This record gives sequence, structure tokens and C-alpha cells, in this order.
Amino acid sequence: MDDNTFWINVLRAIVGAFVALVLSVAGCTAYESKRVADAIELGVNPIDARCGIAGTANSGAVICTVRAARNE
Repeated sequence: MDDNTFWINVLRAIVGAFVALVLSVAGCTAYESKRVADAIELGVNPIDARCGIAGTANSGAVICTVRAARNE
């Protein structure tokens, strides 16, 4: 194997890993959003649906924490 072939294979592996990472994150986000939308269609408050499904692991962590503190 010559030097160019080696580096092309390394680049392919890096690009493949990056694409897999992006698709994984996009798929998880789409699934979470679908679950929230389904809960809202069933009549759940949108903030409660987002906090109940996503919890504090998303960008709305402050909203969920404040909402939980007010409800207690």
C-alpha cells in the first residue's frame, strides 16, 4: 500500500465516523421531537411534554428546573 492510499483510507474512516455521528444525533433529535409532538396532540402542556420527555438533558434545562421547583 502506498502512502496516498493509506491517507485516503484514513480520511474515509474519519468522514465515515463523522457522518455516523451526525446521523445518530439527527435521528435521536427527530425521535424526541416526534414524541413531544405526539404528547402535545394528546393534550399535554407543551412545556410539560418537553420536560417530561427530554428532561434536563437539553437546552431547556433551566425552564424544566424552574418549572419543577414551582410545582413542588
